[in-house]
Amino acid sequence: MQRRSKARQIQGEIIVMKTFILKLVPVLLLIPILCCYQTNAAARAEVVAAHDAEVEAAEELEAEYAAMLAEAQESPYEDGTYRGTGAGFGGDIIIELTIEDGKMSNIEIIDASGEDQAYMDEAVTMLSKVVKKQSTDVDTVSGATYSSNGILDAVEQAMGEALKE
Repeated sequence: MQRRSKARQIQGEIIVMKTFILKLVPVLLLIPILCCYQTNAAARAEVVAAHDAEVEAAEELEAEYAAMLAEAQESPYEDGTYRGTGAGFGGDIIIELTIEDGKMSNIEIIDASGEDQAYMDEAVTMLSKVVKKQSTDVDTVSGATYSSNGILDAVEQAMGEALKE
């Protein structure tokens, strides 16, 4: 009986050892995989960082080039204040365009007495976009299309007046 219980005890210990070994093998196999992954992840991070640095350098060069190009190109506009008129929904819209250093610096509505004030309040929001873009190639304001187009027409007329001869 003692032998039998000893044999069962040994057999139980063998089963425990086999189970342990079966669970240990996958873990041991994962260690090199994780090491390789970490190495690859670090290498990829270096490549991404180098690429980001190259992109940043290219953007800086592009900005410098754009600035040099802008300086090299002479503006077609003469500094001063110019008026333009465009047809809005309720009548003429008169604007005043200010050119400083060859660029649009300000646009003001001088008269839009025939326009509905609510529509004009919406359409006037375009003026800052025109100055920022240095162009009348901006979207008109939905719901205030006639007033928007009148303003843009007036700005284009004033820009035509500002052209150097």
